[in-house]
Amino acid sequence: MSKRRSESIGIEGKLAGSSKRSHGESTDGRSHGTHRDSAAGHRDGWGPKTYEERKITEDRAAPSGSAGDQSSRGKHVFDTNVLDHCETPRAAYEHLREFLEVMGQSMKMPTASLRVWDPYYCDGTMKRILTDMGFTNIIHDNEDFYQLIEKKSIPPHEILVTNPPYSEDHIHRLLEFVIGTEIPKRRPVCLLLPNWVSRQPDYEERFANPVAQNQNELFYLGPVEPYAYTFPPFVHQKDRPEHVGASGKTTPYLSSWYLVVPASFSRDSFLEMMDSVARQQKPKAWVVARTVKGLKWKMKKVRQNRKAIEAGKNKK
Repeated sequence: MSKRRSESIGIEGKLAGSSKRSHGESTDGRSHGTHRDSAAGHRDGWGPKTYEERKITEDRAAPSGSAGDQSSRGKHVFDTNVLDHCETPRAAYEHLREFLEVMGQSMKMPTASLRVWDPYYCDGTMKRILTDMGFTNIIHDNEDFYQLIEKKSIPPHEILVTNPPYSEDHIHRLLEFVIGTEIPKRRPVCLLLPNWVSRQPDYEERFANPVAQNQNELFYLGPVEPYAYTFPPFVHQKDRPEHVGASGKTTPYLSSWYLVVPASFSRDSFLEMMDSVARQQKPKAWVVARTVKGLKWKMKKVRQNRKAIEAGKNKK
């Protein structure tokens, strides 16, 4: 995770009240805000609450900064925590493909021209995956996200796609950035976050309500089978939590895409459009809903249908 620095910055170039931390990345090649964090590591008490969400809280975050992340020393231009390094699975981007393509169509831009920005860098896996999927104009560089904000050097882009660090206050700061910069600029936003974020007591006040102002659309896309994240090779086995085997895979929290569509886009409901696409999948890999609770209900129905089909086959 990133190391706490003394300076503070505010929302459009400064994030009010936040002490500066160099960013970690997301699982797709970013130092991922430690999936293994306890609630105590989250600003203002933001963190997993239920047993399900805290199932691996025995894995405490390593000390932040260079002393706590020997595995990637010298690899990043910002401080990191070794437990923040987790890579997003390709499936998560494949599930997002239809949404990204529709966003491009709404902006009358071909897929290859759509500038997609991911500010949380680890080793560039996200860029490689999306490029392979046909999104060749990816901005995903070894830079400190918070310094870019402070210096007002945000790169030009059409859409923000990111999986932020989960530890400290990275999620909170990202949401502030979205509300303070991306929403006013009328940019679509795709955030891969733990499901528990939507259940925080002040989530509605801090994020959902501000997004909904002026008719912006907020909905959620989640996998039927939980995403499994992977520690990159540069994180030594000795630095990984004990439950992580040689494959480096871990599923610390259930996570989903939090999707924001600006009101300026012409379609009446992108949720309805995406739901129509989801229903046509064979087999169903992801679902969409207006709430994370709705995702859970739909996932349950898909699994029940699968079991019923399998039971029917076994009887023959």
